[in-house]
Amino acid sequence: MVHDWFRIEYVGDGVAIAELSDRTRRRATNVVVPSAIDRLRIVAIGAGAFAECASLARVVISEGIVRLGAFAFAGCRALVDVALASTVVELGRSSFAGCASLARVVLPPGVARVEPETFANCLALTRVAIPSSVVEIGRAAFHNCPSLILRVIRGSYAERWAREHCQAYELVV
Repeated sequence: MVHDWFRIEYVGDGVAIAELSDRTRRRATNVVVPSAIDRLRIVAIGAGAFAECASLARVVISEGIVRLGAFAFAGCRALVDVALASTVVELGRSSFAGCASLARVVLPPGVARVEPETFANCLALTRVAIPSSVVEIGRAAFHNCPSLILRVIRGSYAERWAREHCQAYELVV
């Protein structure tokens, strides 16, 4: 199904935004991904749906969306701010890779895994808050994020991972 600014695909429990229209891809700067469209519940952002969106600076993922596909926002070099809904539980591989301007991210409390290369080459990334629900951090998840400091819960998997991988971190009690 095609709408003015995106194409959707049906998935098991709702619909996913599959890709943006060419016009939207060129012009989008601030996007609020809705939780529904035409009474269809949006539950996911598909693989590469927003990838290489050159002017995208801010995105809000609405409540009810649970999954971001692989490469969903990869290469959005102008992306500075992402607000993830508390309902998001899955971030696909490389979902924010190459978002060179992205500065901070708070992962929602239901996320269990940080997939490989999720934030690779996010050069401006300074803070990522990782909830205690995270039990796995994939290979190169934070590769080439030179100023990154992880915010982790004392005694969590993320704290152990940061110590083992010589990643700067601060403890949240």
